[in-house]
Amino acid sequence: MKIAKAGQLEHEYNVYMNIAGSIGTLSVIWYGREDVYEVIILEYLGNSLGDLINEKLFNHRRVFSFALQMVCLLYL
Repeated sequence: MKIAKAGQLEHEYNVYMNIAGSIGTLSVIWYGREDVYEVIILEYLGNSLGDLINEKLFNHRRVFSFALQMVCLLYL
């Protein structure tokens, strides 16, 4: 669990809201206070690229698929 400084999570929420709808960004499901804690709930996108590499789940097709998506994101 990551403990955030006061206002840090609110800033993160504002950033997510500003980039909402962009390709490849997380959706905020809920943000607010619960007792003394600030909470942000984000959409789960699945395994990270690092997880896939560690689990050796890569083949040429998947590598080229990710590469194509990354290049396309640069030109949007």
